[in-house]
Amino acid sequence: MYKNKLIFMFCLFSILVIVSGVSFADAPDTESRRVYVIVADKLTLGDIDNMNHIKESVETGGLGMMNSKGSNNSNSTEGFLSINSSSRAYGVSSYSEAFNLTDKKLSLYKKRVGDIEKDMYQVGNMEINRILDANLEDAYNSKIGALGDNIHKNGLKTAVYGNSDTDELNIRMGSLIPMDSRGLVDYGNLDDVLVTDDSYPYGIKTDYQKILTEIKQVSDKASLIVVDTGDLKRLDLYSSYLNEGTFMNHRKNMLDSMDKFIGDLKTTAGPESLFIVVSPSIENERIKESKLSPIMMWKNDDLKQGILTSSTTRRLGIVSNLDIAPTIADFLNVPKDDFVGHHIDIKKSDDNIEFIKDLDQKINLISVLRAPFLKLYNVFTILVIVVSSLFLIVNKNSKRLYRKIVENLLLIVLSIPLALLIIPLLRVGSASLYVLLSILLLGVIVGIVNLLFKGKNRLWTILSLSLIVILIDIATGSNLTKASVIGYDPIIGARYFGIGNELVGVLLASLIIMVSVMMSKLKSKLPLLLLLVSVIVVGLPTMGANVGGTISILFASIIFISLAFKINLNLKRLMAIVLGIGLVILMVGLLDIYVNPNPTHLGETLLMLFKEGPSSIINVIVRKLSVNIRLIKSSSWGKVLYTTLLFMILMFKLFKNRVENIYISERNLDIGFISLIAGSIVGFLVNDSGLLLASISSMFMIVTLMYLIVANREEIWRD
Repeated sequence: MYKNKLIFMFCLFSILVIVSGVSFADAPDTESRRVYVIVADKLTLGDIDNMNHIKESVETGGLGMMNSKGSNNSNSTEGFLSINSSSRAYGVSSYSEAFNLTDKKLSLYKKRVGDIEKDMYQVGNMEINRILDANLEDAYNSKIGALGDNIHKNGLKTAVYGNSDTDELNIRMGSLIPMDSRGLVDYGNLDDVLVTDDSYPYGIKTDYQKILTEIKQVSDKASLIVVDTGDLKRLDLYSSYLNEGTFMNHRKNMLDSMDKFIGDLKTTAGPESLFIVVSPSIENERIKESKLSPIMMWKNDDLKQGILTSSTTRRLGIVSNLDIAPTIADFLNVPKDDFVGHHIDIKKSDDNIEFIKDLDQKINLISVLRAPFLKLYNVFTILVIVVSSLFLIVNKNSKRLYRKIVENLLLIVLSIPLALLIIPLLRVGSASLYVLLSILLLGVIVGIVNLLFKGKNRLWTILSLSLIVILIDIATGSNLTKASVIGYDPIIGARYFGIGNELVGVLLASLIIMVSVMMSKLKSKLPLLLLLVSVIVVGLPTMGANVGGTISILFASIIFISLAFKINLNLKRLMAIVLGIGLVILMVGLLDIYVNPNPTHLGETLLMLFKEGPSSIINVIVRKLSVNIRLIKSSSWGKVLYTTLLFMILMFKLFKNRVENIYISERNLDIGFISLIAGSIVGFLVNDSGLLLASISSMFMIVTLMYLIVANREEIWRD
C-alpha cells in the first residue's frame, strides 16, 4: 500500500513537472533578465579598434550597422524616439525635456499631463503631449512610448541615467528610449549626473562612477536600464571651436572613459544580461565615416561572435532602429504590441569586425554614387530623346553614319540599367574605378550586341537580357540588386531587400514589350507565361516583395491579355479587374501573415488594417501620394516623365504613318504599349515612389519606339 502511494505521488509529481516545466524554467529566468542600453551617440565603427572592452565584447557578441532614420530624417531626436515607438517617429530637439520628478518638476508634470501615483516614477518628460500630438498628425501615425508601455504591461520597471546637457541646453535624448506613452520612467537620474572638468567641452563631463553606483541600487528592480553617455554628443556640439588635434584628443579621452565604464558595468551585471551599445544618430560630421550607425549586442551568458541581422532588412550586417524594441521585448518576454520592427538575430561569423567594415565601405560607396549616377542617367536620357527627335524631324536624307549614331545612343539608354545591375559582379572598391568599369561594361554590352545581331534584333536582345537578368537575380536573393546603384540604398531606408521601383520600371517595360514581340514572332500564346512568372517573382514576400510593383505588372498583364484576346474592356470589366487584383493582393498578404513568421510590408499593412480600420490605409495612401508629389517637384525623374510624355505625343503626331507601319510589322506591339501605359499609371498611383517606376517604363517605351523608327530602313525616310 505504501509502495503504491509512493508510486502514485511520484507519477503525479512527474506529470506536474512536465505540464508546468516551461513556467518553472522561464519565470525566474525572465525575472532575472536585464537589458542595458548604452547610448553612445556619435560613435563610429572605427572607434571599436580603440576601445578594448567594446572590442572584446564585439568579438564574443554581435556587430552590425543600423539605419537611424526617423519620420523625416536621421536627426538625433527622431533617431532616439523611433527606437521606442511603433514605427518611425517625428521629433524636434525640444522633445527631450525630461527631468527628475522632484517637487517642482512633479508639479509641472501634473499640471500638463495629470496626476500620477506618488513616488511611483522618478523621471518624466514634460513635452510628452506635444510629442504625442505631433506624431498623430504625422504620416506614420507612430505610437510613442510603445516599448515602455509593453514593459509596464508586464509589471516590469525601467530606468534611465545620464544626459548630453551643455552649459545652456538640456539635452536628455536617452530618456526617450525607456519612457512609456505618458513620458514616465520608473527609476533614474537625469539632473545630477555630471561633474565639473574645465578640460572638457563646456567644462563638464559624465560622472560614470555615480551612474554605476546608482545602477547597482536598481539592478534588482529595473529590467531595462538606459545610460546616455553624453560626452561625444557634447563634443559634437562644441567641435566648431576646436582645431583638429584638440578635437581628436578630447574624443580619445571620452572613448577611453566610456569604454572603462562599459567594462565596469559588464562585471557588475548578472549572467542573464543583454547589452546593446548604439549610436541613435549618425556620427559627427567632422568624422565622415559612414551614414549608418554602429550597433553592438551581446549577452553575458551566451558568448557567440557574429553579425547582426533582422527580418526588417533581410541583410546580413544591417538592422533598423525599429528592431531594437522588439529585441528587448523578446528578451524580457513582454508583449510586442504595435511594433513594425523585428527581432535582431546574431548570425555566427569568425571575423565580424572585418565583415562589417567591408560591408559599410560597399554601402557607402553605393550611397555616394547612387544619386549622381541616376541623375546623370536621367539627363543623358532626356538629351538622347531630344537629339533623336530632332534627327527624325530635320534629317530627311541623312547619312547612314548619323543613323547608326542615333541607334547606338538609343541602345545605350536601354543598356545602362543592365550594366549597372551587372557591375557588382566585378567587386569594385572605389568610386573612380566604379565609374570607369561601368562605362567599359556599357561599351562591351552595346559592342557585342552590335557585333552579333542586326537591326531590330539588337533592341530585342537588350530588352531580353534586362528581363532575364532581373528575374533571375530577384528569384535568387537579389544579390546584384542589393549592391547596385539602380537597386536601393540602406542608408535611405526605404527598402532593404527584394526589387525596388527603378528595376520594376525596367522589368515592366522589358516584359510587356518582349511578350508582345515573342507572341508575334513565335505565333504562340506561350510567352504569356512570362507575365505570370514576373507577377510571382515580384510579388512573393520571399522574392521581390514589392506590392506596388506587383499590382502594376498584374494590371498591365490583365490589360494585355484582354486586348490580345479581343475582350471588350468596358467599365464593368475594368471594375472586375480592379476587384480581382485586390483579391490576389489580399491572398498574397494573408499568405505573408500566416506563413511568414516575420511579415513583409504587405502583411504588416493588412495587420494594421485589421487592427485600426480603413484610416490606416488612408494614412498609407496619403504618404505615398505626398512622396510622389514631392518627387515630381524636386526630382529629375519628374523631368524624365514630362519629356517622355511630350515626345511620345510628338512621335504619334508627326510620324503617324511610320508608327502604323511598325505596328503592322510588329504585331501586338500596339497592345503592348497600351498595357504598358496602363501599368505605368497604376504603378505611379500605388507606390510611394511610383514616379520612378512610371518614368523608367515610359522612357523605355519611347526609346523603343524611336529605335524602331530609326532602324526601319525601308520606311524611315518616307511617309
